[in-house]
Amino acid sequence: MVITPQRRAFCRNFAFRAGPGLFGSPAGEVGSGVVNDSASRTRIEIDVVVLAPREPGRPRRILSLGEAKWGEVMGSHHVERLASRPAY
Repeated sequence: MVITPQRRAFCRNFAFRAGPGLFGSPAGEVGSGVVNDSASRTRIEIDVVVLAPREPGRPRRILSLGEAKWGEVMGSHHVERLASRPAY
């Protein structure tokens, strides 16, 4: 079953409002995106991307990446797949 765009938006809204207790820092921006996986020639859709607030002269910190799945148990292989991609 495919998760609807409204449910993905709900997940992003939750992440934005969660506060520093969830991510260790307040969310500066929450969105979604796509990461190219050149090794397997695929694209990974990231449903929830949480970025820290901008700091002058410093690269933007990624606080959290998430995939919203319906009817699928999320496990360590999901995390490993995202962690093994180079950061851009």
